[in-house]
Amino acid sequence: MNRYNDLTAGSTEGQQDDAHHGDHGRRGPKSHRHVDHCFRYLRQSLLCCGDTALEGQDPNTDKAATNGVGAVHMCKDFEAIRSWAEDNRLVDDKVE
Repeated sequence: MNRYNDLTAGSTEGQQDDAHHGDHGRRGPKSHRHVDHCFRYLRQSLLCCGDTALEGQDPNTDKAATNGVGAVHMCKDFEAIRSWAEDNRLVDDKVE
């Protein structure tokens, strides 16, 4: 299920970063390919599930930009997603 792949990709980035710094900066080509894959995957996920909340301009500035503070976002119910995944899984392993 895509949602769990998103979480795995994000978790992998932290593990790769830990491995990177713990190994004095040495990474092999396979590691770079995996990190590149994870970033591409997360980017695609963000594009597919883009947040359409309207973010207004900061009234305290003349700049035509926003920092997103104060915008109302509608998050998906992750527990409902987890429950659905549990009920509809193909293998009998618990979803974590």
